[in-house]
Amino acid sequence: MDLLLLAFLSAWPLAGGIPAAGGRAVIDWDAEPDADPDTGDPVEGKKGGADDPSLVAVLEQGAILGKAERLTGGNMIKYVLRLDDGSREGLKVVFKPAQVGDWGDWRNEVAAWRLDQALGYGLVPGTARRELPFSLFDLSDPKVAAALRPDATEPPRPEDTVEGAVQVWVPSARVADEGEGRAWAELMLTALGKPGALIEEPAVAGFFVRLVILDFLLSNPDRYSGGNMLKDSTGRLWAIDNAGAFVGCVRPKLDLKKLRRFERVAVEALKKVDREGFRGQLVGLVSDRQFRQFWRRRREVLDRVRELVDQHGRKRVYF
Repeated sequence: MDLLLLAFLSAWPLAGGIPAAGGRAVIDWDAEPDADPDTGDPVEGKKGGADDPSLVAVLEQGAILGKAERLTGGNMIKYVLRLDDGSREGLKVVFKPAQVGDWGDWRNEVAAWRLDQALGYGLVPGTARRELPFSLFDLSDPKVAAALRPDATEPPRPEDTVEGAVQVWVPSARVADEGEGRAWAELMLTALGKPGALIEEPAVAGFFVRLVILDFLLSNPDRYSGGNMLKDSTGRLWAIDNAGAFVGCVRPKLDLKKLRRFERVAVEALKKVDREGFRGQLVGLVSDRQFRQFWRRRREVLDRVRELVDQHGRKRVYF
């Protein structure tokens, strides 16, 4: 086992049932989730977590506290700032402004949040569209200025704003490094790649199945390039950095095809998405063509599950 995979195994979760030398691979979490004693649900999954829909009002309208700070890492220009949510320090958020470049579109971040909410998957932190004044941002770097204001010849006026996506910052979270997340995904695909495979950690397996479905629906190729998955202090996993979606990539479909076990509630939620209602939620975020492709991918997921159930039976496919 190489050093990268060994380091990865010590820090990231894994559903049971994967053969390994001398038995099966077992991974201990650094921090166990705080669970509701009645339901077993992680506490962070309840209202009050980073995906609490009530936070959208703060994202859209909360007063800005202080200046924005540039967040390094990744290809897109992004900033960290705080919004007034009634707390002493304010709500910490990430802002991705509209910018020149082919590495992503801020509108995809909002679309991913709305899809996650429509499905009830609980994978994406609260996200909203918002315009913020250029005065918040340091434009002294010529590359930043050119990316955010490509046609500008004069400094921004006080009333000039930039539109973008503002997302709740997940507190006390660990980031999956490049290569680490992909190694974890391959192990999970092995664990869930056989009908009737043993599942000893349903919460982790459920997260992974929902993640594969979400990334396939979004046609998102950028989940495992590094920094696009988080694990918070409760052990809950989050899917962030969804700006690179809707590109028509192959990888998410390959992952979907490898799955032989599916979380029942995730599939049932996908069945219940209302086409016209959800289309209305994506107006101004995706094109008509992108929406048609998304809806076709939805049908592909359901057809895939139906095919497996017909071949192997519901009990060996669903968990």
